[in-house]
Amino acid sequence: MARPSDSKTVISALAARPGAAPRADQLGPARTTRPGVIGGGAGWASVGPMSIRWYAVVIDCHDVVAQSRWWAQALDWRIVYEAADEVVVVPPHAIDPDRTIPPQERGPGLIFAPVPEGKTLKNRLHIDLAPGPDDDQAAEIRRLEALGARRIDVGQGSDVKFAVIADPEGNEFCVLSARD
Repeated sequence: MARPSDSKTVISALAARPGAAPRADQLGPARTTRPGVIGGGAGWASVGPMSIRWYAVVIDCHDVVAQSRWWAQALDWRIVYEAADEVVVVPPHAIDPDRTIPPQERGPGLIFAPVPEGKTLKNRLHIDLAPGPDDDQAAEIRRLEALGARRIDVGQGSDVKFAVIADPEGNEFCVLSARD
């Protein structure tokens, strides 16, 4: 999967285009319209309705086949595309022929892409998974461990209500307490 070699150059070039949206550092402090809600109102930069959607989270890995199958089993999702350089996994409702879900309401899938380098540091972005309100967090953690996950310590402390887990290639994710 091709990636820009110099992302700062690409971002600078895009920001310099005539009519480009202001950069975050040009916006000034966020303004709120209601307590706890950021955005909207005077001083908030807007360029119109969003025309893109969050399509997927890409997980870099060594073994795209094993990782995609592990996550598909862990989430009870479906593999919808598979090639040597990419595997796509989506929730079952995304491919249910009896449901019509507008694109803007579809949740993101997972894409597994091969990379030559190994994981060396804690993830800067991770996935939070949560059991349903009537489900058992501990049982869910045991199920994931039986699939090959392992608990890890990233400095979260012992008094938290979530568990930090790593998938078979070491990518961290959390299992939260049960919730809606």
